[in-house]
Amino acid sequence: MSKTKTILFIAVFSFIALGINNVFKFKYTDGIYSIKTFYKQPKNSIDVLILGSSTAFENVNPAVLYERYGIAAFNLCGSVQPVWNSFFYLKEALKTQQPRLVIFDAFRTVAEADYIDDSRIIKNTYGMRWSMDKIEALRESAPKDRFLDFLVGPLQYHGRYKELDEKDFLPYLADEAKYKHWKGFYCNMNTLPSVRRDISNVEAPVRLSEKTEKYYRKLIELVKSENIPLMVIVAPYSHITGYQQRKYLEAKKIASEYDVPFINYNLLYDDIGLDFKTDIADKSHLNYRGSRKFTEYLGKYLNDNYDLPDRRGDENYHSYDMNLKYYKESIRMAGIKRYRNFRDYMAKLPFSNCVSIITVSDLGAWDRISAETVNMIAPEGILVPSVIVRNGDNTVFSAVNTDLLPWHRRISGRDFAVKSSDGKHYTINVGAKEYQTVEEGVNVVIYNTYTNKVVDAVGFDAKRDYVLVRKDGK
Repeated sequence: MSKTKTILFIAVFSFIALGINNVFKFKYTDGIYSIKTFYKQPKNSIDVLILGSSTAFENVNPAVLYERYGIAAFNLCGSVQPVWNSFFYLKEALKTQQPRLVIFDAFRTVAEADYIDDSRIIKNTYGMRWSMDKIEALRESAPKDRFLDFLVGPLQYHGRYKELDEKDFLPYLADEAKYKHWKGFYCNMNTLPSVRRDISNVEAPVRLSEKTEKYYRKLIELVKSENIPLMVIVAPYSHITGYQQRKYLEAKKIASEYDVPFINYNLLYDDIGLDFKTDIADKSHLNYRGSRKFTEYLGKYLNDNYDLPDRRGDENYHSYDMNLKYYKESIRMAGIKRYRNFRDYMAKLPFSNCVSIITVSDLGAWDRISAETVNMIAPEGILVPSVIVRNGDNTVFSAVNTDLLPWHRRISGRDFAVKSSDGKHYTINVGAKEYQTVEEGVNVVIYNTYTNKVVDAVGFDAKRDYVLVRKDGK
């Protein structure tokens, strides 16, 4: 084989191997994808860099900071992220960004162990670009006898072929509307009514673990060496313990040695306005209501105490406008799930930016909602349709029986279909997924054409007095 052919073969083989490797790589959004997205941010465009674990990336919302104060923030965090990984993420960040403020969430300063589980080791290191810093991060993260196992990535993900899906092949994890302009925030829609805990009487600090304290100090010293203001916080969460508070008192004492402000927001629930019945997602995180309240409160403090420019209206920060738009649309869509009564649900259908498909196997259902709602759903005067499809305010298909079925149309790049196998019962298809929540009654599927997601799929069961039933498509 000639030298030219050999070089060409090596080049082609390397290209194919790289492509295969990119498909098989882990793409976790709670660590790996956040730093990969961070690398795509324009140089020196981030004014507030937020570091920490999921208590940071689920509780501090950059979209709200931007909406209320024009603050350009980014959550560069990872799931259960140890302080040493926050330190190495900071080192990576400073290679391309010179933020005006760094916020470190100290939740993980309570950790005792020197190592975490394999999944979290991967999530907090594999997104980093190759450099000596990444190698050092792996060395600190993995037990010494397993360092090489984690250093050679394919050893960890070569067996992923059974779990590959479209996210592994398409850009932006097959969700461009969400991830193209993403700023690292996870919007938790769960609600877990919780008991408020009082830690205000806890006084005696407890030493941090040796490894945690070492990297906590290194993180503080690195930020100060760059002449960047640093703020250490503990984001609010419902299951805080007295022992954890003693750790935070020690973390606060260390921060004070460096003249770094430290605010534990678990002592400020009333000031924030948190309602533990409605604003909590789980034991460690706020939901979309709680995170908005906390972020607004935090944002006011940042706006009052730091020199942070208002980036609203700046064309260079268009991605923040788009990130905010996605967040607001997601919250709007979540609102429909508050309604469980058939009459209320049908009256609140969010038609704008949505394809709404309604099938009715019991026409008596129309008698249960107001004439005004019927006219809104079927404005062309079809008073008892069995199938109606709306794209925004426009009716694109309606039928009083199955004679016109099957129906199919491509709308906003997605395939929709309605079918009936027996002339009475209906199935709805969005892409490859099939929806039929109830056999007798009303089925509704709502697809948002901006977020490109099915935001709800519900049925109202005629056999059970039109009780709401909700489940995923097959």
